[in-house]
Amino acid sequence: MDKHVHYDSRQDLVVFSLAGETSEWVEAAVTGQALARAYGCEAGEAARLKAFADHEQQIRNRAEQLLDEGLEPLVKEEDLAPRNLPGAKKEVLRGIGEDDAGAI
Repeated sequence: MDKHVHYDSRQDLVVFSLAGETSEWVEAAVTGQALARAYGCEAGEAARLKAFADHEQQIRNRAEQLLDEGLEPLVKEEDLAPRNLPGAKKEVLRGIGEDDAGAI
């Protein structure tokens, strides 16, 4: 799949175009703000492009999934980072009938 990536500083977007089975280019984007929050990168174009490059496959897969589902291909923060990274928000799930200590 061909791609083109650029940083739109006016809108703070990393925009990437995907060429699929047809010759049409489909544009998808992830905001720099979402990248910064999801991956804890510093402000600035270079840091955000590096965060994008480091996680590009995951971001592209999510964008393609959104496109396949017919949704707007703007990849949001919650679509990005695995939640087990240091500093990432963690959800604590308890089984039914368990108290805070995990006992039944």
